[in-house]
Amino acid sequence: VLPHEETWEENRQRRLQLLRDLDAGISPVFLIYDGQETANLLDAIVQRVPVTTAHSDGATHRLWIVTDPDEVARIERSMREQHFIIADGHHRYESAVELGEELGSAIRIMALVVPTDDAGLELFPTHRIFVSRPDVATGPDDEPALSLEDALVRLEEETYDGSAVVRYRRGQVGLVHGATGELDVELVDRYG
Repeated sequence: VLPHEETWEENRQRRLQLLRDLDAGISPVFLIYDGQETANLLDAIVQRVPVTTAHSDGATHRLWIVTDPDEVARIERSMREQHFIIADGHHRYESAVELGEELGSAIRIMALVVPTDDAGLELFPTHRIFVSRPDVATGPDDEPALSLEDALVRLEEETYDGSAVVRYRRGQVGLVHGATGELDVELVDRYG
């Protein structure tokens, strides 16, 4: 598993305490991977009839149960050979790893695992709200925009060589550029 975001100690500790108190993970880590063999194995499972539950709020949950030990072993072997990138859940992941170290044993982490070429995969931007941070209003990397719409259009036109984010503050909008090779989330975290 390849984490790529900085996490905050306070958030990790709250997550860790929740894991201790509940003795269970209640929210999956969202992982993406690029591996056709694993995708084929998981696709074969999804082709089966799932256990389906419907709720009064209109939500439907589907669950595919794998009980064949040979099939479980093939899936585990295939997944061990993958590199997974955390799309969401760095605090959950690190807290679970820390709990495993505390207990002196490996623990299992609930995860939503999606191949990078899945047609339904959508990753949305990181949103952060900063209070009492005048340095976020303008700065050396700031490129003022006429409006939020203008900033978003210009953000879409950016290349992926470096990071760029929209900075919005009442009446002040701008595009903030980061360093070459820097991820957008790293740029946001620098201001955090």
